[in-house]
Amino acid sequence: MSSRRKIAENVGDMIADWFRKDKEAQQEAVIRLNLPENNTATDRAKAMGFGDETWYHGTDADFTGFKVDPDVNYSHAHISSTPDPQIANHFSKLAGKYPEGAKVYPVRTRGNHFSLKDKESVREVTDIIETQIGFEHSDEAVESVLRDLRSGNAYWKTMEHPMVRKALQFTGYDSFDTAEGVSKVINKANFNPSDIRSPLAHFNPKYLGVGAGSILSADLMADEIDLEYKGLLDE
Repeated sequence: MSSRRKIAENVGDMIADWFRKDKEAQQEAVIRLNLPENNTATDRAKAMGFGDETWYHGTDADFTGFKVDPDVNYSHAHISSTPDPQIANHFSKLAGKYPEGAKVYPVRTRGNHFSLKDKESVREVTDIIETQIGFEHSDEAVESVLRDLRSGNAYWKTMEHPMVRKALQFTGYDSFDTAEGVSKVINKANFNPSDIRSPLAHFNPKYLGVGAGSILSADLMADEIDLEYKGLLDE
């Protein structure tokens, strides 16, 4: 068999596999989301709370899903993304030793978002810090955090402070505003890897925690082949 024919067959298999997965996602969405039979990935994403906006995550690593680990340090307690691919590219180069290994992943996100523009949300979170969380930290740290939150300053050292993270999660937020220094671009940080997907994902509700027998997967694509390989589904 010629190499050209082999490549053509492989491409054909990939296309057939994509349609198979999309059909499965359609069928699951009819059952789990009550969507019409001809539903699309966009319909499914919207039904499960994913926004239309594309965000970008910069890294030097190859991976299929995000992980968080608050025990490492506060920067590992969430996943950051930005609306500006150039900013993501900048941070991808800072992340590793080799700039040529920089990668930018486009993503879609969902969840209850905390915005500093929402004064009621700011009041809710600052009240929690003052009455229930602040005592765990120095008066100086509490005053600094409260001042920044009330002034609308999304500087990352404030927004990613363990005190703020705890208050946000206590009040039910899944993501929050964050910014780098004097940058006017407001980035986003998500606590839950399962709230992030590739724009090319099938958005199958079976792998997004919807309904009986579902799995809340952190994989960006979250298809059954990846999950079988990782031992999360029976083969």
